[in-house]
Amino acid sequence: MVSNINIYQSITIMLTSFIVSLLLISGGLPISKKIRLLDIPNSEPHKLHKEPMPLIGGFVLIVTLTLIMYIFQLNQYKALESVLIAGWVIFIFGLLDDFSSLTVAMKLLGQLFASILLLYLGVQIRFFSSPEFFLHTGTNLDSWLNIIFTISWLLVITNAFNFVDSMDGLAIGLVSVSVIFFFIITLVSSQIFLPQFCAAIFGITLGLYLFNSYPAKLFLGDSGAQTFGFVLGAVAIIYNPTIGNQSSSWFVPVLLFAVPLFDLSFVMVTRIRKGNPITRSSNDHTYHQLIALGFQKERSILLIHCISLVLCCIGYLCLKLSVIIANIIFVLILVGFVGLYFIVDRKYLTVDNRSKNV
Repeated sequence: MVSNINIYQSITIMLTSFIVSLLLISGGLPISKKIRLLDIPNSEPHKLHKEPMPLIGGFVLIVTLTLIMYIFQLNQYKALESVLIAGWVIFIFGLLDDFSSLTVAMKLLGQLFASILLLYLGVQIRFFSSPEFFLHTGTNLDSWLNIIFTISWLLVITNAFNFVDSMDGLAIGLVSVSVIFFFIITLVSSQIFLPQFCAAIFGITLGLYLFNSYPAKLFLGDSGAQTFGFVLGAVAIIYNPTIGNQSSSWFVPVLLFAVPLFDLSFVMVTRIRKGNPITRSSNDHTYHQLIALGFQKERSILLIHCISLVLCCIGYLCLKLSVIIANIIFVLILVGFVGLYFIVDRKYLTVDNRSKNV
């Protein structure tokens, strides 16, 4: 049962975080230009913007989230305080990257350190230890699997949101869709602080979306996209559903993050097939593929957001389905994504080859 008090508190937190984020953006834009925290046009192949763009998305996120946490005493929930602490680590490494382009090894080191820190603070995946989960050995292997999958999950989600941040408003829109569904599904759980935390994130995304949507006046930067990804990945770990079975709820976060995960997989497979370095930036993301196929910029972003919305709805519905049906749906979605990859890749290669022959 959802408490009206909890909903009113969440709305208050959302509005407060929205206002605070706008204030920080207003103050941060001129400061970012003075300290040269800017994304320079044409510094990499995929950077097609015309003017230097402030990279203050991460600053707005982490500062607003910190203020909201302590103003509304969400730090009473120790797991959320742990997420905030580890999130600062991601932000700092991301900020260093925005300033001076860290090596891939240094980026991964920062992400790994933050993930291990979160583990140390007690936040980790635990479904391998759940008797309800279909993979449960009852031995120490379960604990090791929890640790391995926690670190892997955080690294993948952090980089997935960083990778998908390839166009104005794309990543922040996907964050908004994901976090609003987390807010909905956590409302019916006994974790009263978690929906309020999600409400705070949603308020921040609303503020950033006004300035990051096309045509953007600021970028999230690595400090923003990575921190959003890490925090949402951690929220997925903390979330403990009170409806459904562990064997049918484990993949719900995967569906909520399906679009960034697909984009990450798409880019990695495409670059490997072409013999290009995985870490080298280029115009081969899902968004760029849609543009190459003739979609307009705004419609491409809207289409991607709509796909994410549909998948989030399916994930929510799976919580109320039987284990067998829910897992069949999940497998069918995976098969659909694999098929979509080959369809888009084949058409993209055809368009790419035609453009080279002109």
